Amino acid sequence: MQFIAAVEVPVVEFGYKDGKVNAFMYVPENAADTIILGTNVLSSLGYKLMREGQISATRRSGYDDISIIRKEAAEHARLYREHMKKVYDETNEVREESLPVVGDKVFMKLPAERAKGKHPKLTIEWDGPYRVIERGDTSAVIAKIGANYEPVKIQVDLLRKCPNGISFEPVKPRTRRKAVRKCNQILVGRVSLSIPLSRSEKEFDVTDAMHFLHAQFRCQGQPFPIMPGHPGIPADVTSRCQCGSTLTVSDLIINVPQPASDHRVETVLEAARVLAIWNGIGTLTDKVKWICDPFHRRVTLRSVGLAYAFLRTRCLHISIWTSMVPHDAIMRYNQIQGWSYDMTEIFEIGWKIAKTTDWNLVQTEIGKEHHKTLVVVPETLRRLKHLQRSIENVDVFYYRKFSEVHLRKNELFRDELGHVVFVMPSLEPKQTGCWLPFVAAMDM
Repeated sequence: MQFIAAVEVPVVEFGYKDGKVNAFMYVPENAADTIILGTNVLSSLGYKLMREGQISATRRSGYDDISIIRKEAAEHARLYREHMKKVYDETNEVREESLPVVGDKVFMKLPAERAKGKHPKLTIEWDGPYRVIERGDTSAVIAKIGANYEPVKIQVDLLRKCPNGISFEPVKPRTRRKAVRKCNQILVGRVSLSIPLSRSEKEFDVTDAMHFLHAQFRCQGQPFPIMPGHPGIPADVTSRCQCGSTLTVSDLIINVPQPASDHRVETVLEAARVLAIWNGIGTLTDKVKWICDPFHRRVTLRSVGLAYAFLRTRCLHISIWTSMVPHDAIMRYNQIQGWSYDMTEIFEIGWKIAKTTDWNLVQTEIGKEHHKTLVVVPETLRRLKHLQRSIENVDVFYYRKFSEVHLRKNELFRDELGHVVFVMPSLEPKQTGCWLPFVAAMDM
């Protein structure tokens, strides 16, 4: 294909103020049955080139439309400013006749510092006099009389007109605090402070995770250190205790469902976290999810005491070290990294609780956290009402429609529930939508 010539053709183009641009069109030479013509021959054939979606000639150009939009927006903004000024004047009881005009003598109000709150009678908040040079709707340009200062633009609300009897002498404002005399500075190179600390003989420090009573101590058969005044413990005895890799939540709490029951309890801190979640608020489903999530951190004083009491019965290292520490000894703990709580005080008080706690007596009470069972039956089984009183820790709820069974019933689905038994009706309901509350309650 060869092009014979290039022709410059004026084309109507949207977006330009004149409305026309010059475009180069080509007329090719082709041996086929079809010939490709450039747009320069359209006028000879009686056609006119129009862009799809182009506005007609009767409408204004884009430039004129933008100008009209700007004028409309400016008019709308002007009306809105007038409305806001009217509301402000009515709310604050602004009188136009009291506002200064060009040529008036005014005083300007200055912001006062702490001197006004301490000695209000000794402050002078007004500065001036000034002369109004220009005046706007909400501001004015003023120049100080008798001084060679640059004019300033100030808000009209801060100006007060001066009566004719006031002289032109400048007023010195007093809004700042009185200057304090600076004392002679003495450079000190080094300061050493020594405070005598009284420490009881019964105190002992728990500094790092290698200490057997530390919250993050993981029992892996570590050898027992040599203690003065106590017989040594053979290494083969301590190596048998590796409860850090064998204890799970099921050993700590009996009736915990899966998968929380298989969660590993390796340290005192993890046992305290699990007990704090189990004894706290929340449904059984939420607690199972929180126990399996190591980033859900929660400990209490009671959970720390119970965790020490539990591991004292399972870990040989903690049990022997507890027996070697005096009963009235005081633990001094360090802060655990990564926790926002004050773990120092929590573990010191939790250790005191553990010394007076018997795990065998507390374990039964912990297992009763979610011991109640709810039986949801249709109302047709009315005979169960006579047997309901004889069943312990079991609540029976009778329903007529599925809409009566939903999770928003807090008095029905309480946090203390451990199991919920649904008894379906003998006949399937005809309405399909009535199954939705039941499906939502079952979390299906």
